[in-house]
Amino acid sequence: MPEMVSTDPRPKFYGIDVVRGVATCMVALAHVAYRTGDDRWGGHYAFAGILNGLFIFVDFFFVLSGFLICWVHWKDIGTPGRLVNYVQRRSSRIYPIYWLVLSLYILGQFIVPSQTHDVPLDPLSLIGSYSLVFGIGGNLLGVAWTLYFEIAGYVFFGIMICLDRRIAFALLGAWATAIAVHYIATPIETSAAGYSSGSPIFFLLHPYHLQFLMGILLAVYLRHARIPAPKIVGSLGIILFLSAVAARPDILFANNQLVMRVTMGLLACMTIGGLVDAERYQAFHIPDWMQRFGAASYCIYLTHTIVEPPVMKAGWILLRHLPSEIWIFIVAGVAIVVGYVFHRLIELPLTEGVKKIVMGRKNTKPAILTT
Repeated sequence: MPEMVSTDPRPKFYGIDVVRGVATCMVALAHVAYRTGDDRWGGHYAFAGILNGLFIFVDFFFVLSGFLICWVHWKDIGTPGRLVNYVQRRSSRIYPIYWLVLSLYILGQFIVPSQTHDVPLDPLSLIGSYSLVFGIGGNLLGVAWTLYFEIAGYVFFGIMICLDRRIAFALLGAWATAIAVHYIATPIETSAAGYSSGSPIFFLLHPYHLQFLMGILLAVYLRHARIPAPKIVGSLGIILFLSAVAARPDILFANNQLVMRVTMGLLACMTIGGLVDAERYQAFHIPDWMQRFGAASYCIYLTHTIVEPPVMKAGWILLRHLPSEIWIFIVAGVAIVVGYVFHRLIELPLTEGVKKIVMGRKNTKPAILTT
């Protein structure tokens, strides 16, 4: 079957980037809503704890990551000579702003030590946190736990670049099978971060990796075929995803990590596939302001848990007079705005400057969606 690709080998899909921005805001809201159960902030969960299920939006990030990596670097698979370019693109996108945010967070710990983060500031934790290599010390920046999975996925795709395509996808199938078999043999019962065990094998065989692999397979499918009625499929995916969130995923799936990750991964695939094909083949206009907002998602994600606690502490005199169902949106909103401003003023020039140095780019313009 011939490949159905755009004349632009690396098109930007603004629709899914906007959805990623919304998903980031939901995670930011979830972190505030979860804190409402603490006695310091009222002692009862806002909306009876329903918003705690918003953490499931992290699943969308993993699928989207796998999709974008494969879509952008599709022609690199089986071409080892492209590995250096691939590493440069990934590292210049992920690390510079992360290193800056992590450094600011560590500096803040010396000024006002956190009462909710007990990872020791030792050499191993510093090495592990800055490198994002699992198994080296503890994770100093809480939300960065997802980046450990991202980096593992990027390394795996780098291996695919170095292999023949048939061998590469056979390896993908082998990894997915190993994850399923391992979970069935030893069910995982961990925290929301999903990798509290210190075993590297446990980490590499965690069901979260399946979502990255599902994203890769979605990209392969869209390279060769189309989604029927993409707007309907995408909308249905969003509706079902939100319905699962409202039903509390931990209850809906009885804390079965494998079933939860596969189900939410499939719903994320429906959403992403529908939006991508709607944007490729149908009229699908995304306003400029929404594109700019979507581009800020990574920065908002990295900074929101740093901003929210001091905002709550500083404003508690006023916030305590409001129902938690109201003030959580105020706190999350402030964190989102701060993250967006940080993205515009710091992340964009930093990332583009690093790309000029690392990749020798000239006359670069800030990208709406950097993949």
